[in-house]
Amino acid sequence: MKSSPLQITFLRIWGADMTQANVGQKVKFTRHGFDITGEVTKILERSVIVSISEEDALLLDYGTNFTVVSHENYKVIENA
Repeated sequence: MKSSPLQITFLRIWGADMTQANVGQKVKFTRHGFDITGEVTKILERSVIVSISEEDALLLDYGTNFTVVSHENYKVIENA
């Protein structure tokens, strides 16, 4: 079975060593120059919903402690 151009593009973007987070894992990312750590609460196609601390939410001037982070912009730091 031949790979489609879309499959080949997907593999090139993600690569064999790209690790996508799972629900419950801790991730680290940078937002507005601050290093933020949070827990993945939901996985979407191109991003994850992350629960961050109330302190980080205030630091970032967010009205909620949930934020969306692209799969490209976080690093898994702890397993669930």
